[in-house]
Amino acid sequence: RRVEIFWARDKTWYAALVTDYRATDGRHKVEYDDGHVEWLELSSPRNRYRVLGSSALGPDRAVDDAMLSVQKLGIVVWAKSGAHPWWPAELCLPAATKFLDALPPPRPGGRVNRQQMVIYFGDAQFDILDAAAVVPFASRPKPVGKGAKDVLEAYALAQERLRELKKKA
Repeated sequence: RRVEIFWARDKTWYAALVTDYRATDGRHKVEYDDGHVEWLELSSPRNRYRVLGSSALGPDRAVDDAMLSVQKLGIVVWAKSGAHPWWPAELCLPAATKFLDALPPPRPGGRVNRQQMVIYFGDAQFDILDAAAVVPFASRPKPVGKGAKDVLEAYALAQERLRELKKKA
C-alpha cells in the first residue's frame, strides 16, 4: 500500500510503500521512495502516517476518491496522536469499508481499545485514536505560545466549523 510517513524531526511527509508485515512484532516493512527501508509499528500512535491508496488497484489505475472519503459527524474535538500536540479535529466515519482494509491490523494478542476516527482541521489527515486521546473541544483552552501558529490556524477553522454547525441546528 502507498503511504506517507511523517518524520517529526524533519517536519516532512515521506512517500513510501508498505511491502510486508511481521506478525511476531506487529511491524510493517516500509520502503521509502528514496531507497531507505525500515520496519515500523504503524499501529503505534508515535508513528504518524496516511494511506494514499490501495496497492491492490495496481500502478496503472487511478485511486478511487470514495475509498478515502469520510462522513463528518459534526462533533468538534481535540485529538492527541503520540508526541504530537493536541490538535483540533472533527469526529468522522469512513465512507467505504475499503478504507478500513488499508489500515494495519491490531497488535497480535493485544487488547483492542475503543477507538474514534478524526479528521484534523488545517490538514486532510485522518487518524484512528484510542478514545482517551479525543476530548470535547470546549475542554481545552485556545492554544498560545511560541510555535502555535499552525495549531492557531487549525483552531480558527474549528471555530468556523462550530459556527457553521450552530447555524444548521
